[in-house]
Amino acid sequence: MAPTTTTKKIFGFMLVITAFTVLLGFCSATTYKVGDSDGWTAKDDKYHGWAENKEFNVGDSLLFEYDHDFNDVVPVIRLDYDLCQSSFAEAVYKTGHDVVTLTKPGHHYFISSNPARCRSGQKLDVHVLGEELLEFKLNPMTESLHSPWKSQVTVSSGSSNQEPMDRLTMWLRKFNRFGWGLA
Repeated sequence: MAPTTTTKKIFGFMLVITAFTVLLGFCSATTYKVGDSDGWTAKDDKYHGWAENKEFNVGDSLLFEYDHDFNDVVPVIRLDYDLCQSSFAEAVYKTGHDVVTLTKPGHHYFISSNPARCRSGQKLDVHVLGEELLEFKLNPMTESLHSPWKSQVTVSSGSSNQEPMDRLTMWLRKFNRFGWGLA
């Protein structure tokens, strides 16, 4: 017995709903409360373990909750993250309830501007997956070429690998210490 027009329409509708549900899963963003119930506070290596167990994607957000009288959140480059230095930061969040949207793939670094708190562990390194993960999920046959676990280089349009910039920044800062840097 051949399928009826009604059966074809129902099957087509179900196929569209299934495709929409799958695409919605790829496109939905998640908000993560940094530190979970403890929030953003100085704790020994707490945030490394916290971020390690999560998969961050472009479009996700980080919610930093803390006492704004004693704390803040500073997005920094890798070098400043390692040195717990915030003097070259482009932004400082101080509201106590800050939401930071992850807009590009790669590593994103956050510290407290208080060096003692930063050295005590109040710093966060988040690795954001981007288009390379989406391509891997959609086409697993290209794993050897495009898997995000095979390479340290982030492939995305409009962004660059930040580590060479960190090295350049460090090199320029050495010259600035001696007064040789460009104004």
